Amino acid sequence: MVNGNLAPAEASLRLGTLPMGLARDVKLRNDVPAGEALRWSDVEVNDSVLAVRLRQELEQSARS
Repeated sequence: MVNGNLAPAEASLRLGTLPMGLARDVKLRNDVPAGEALRWSDVEVNDSVLAVRLRQELEQSARS
């Protein structure tokens, strides 16, 4: 089961959280306790998926 919370972009970038829309069909690298945020580092993402690449580019440009 997945649930999510809205967060300002600044907080999402700072925490490295995975967008809920990209959480489907990802494989967990780490156990994530219930109620904790899912981070990019917690999952294996498929970089060939256009949505993943676009989000990563967006986050990179926001950090610059």
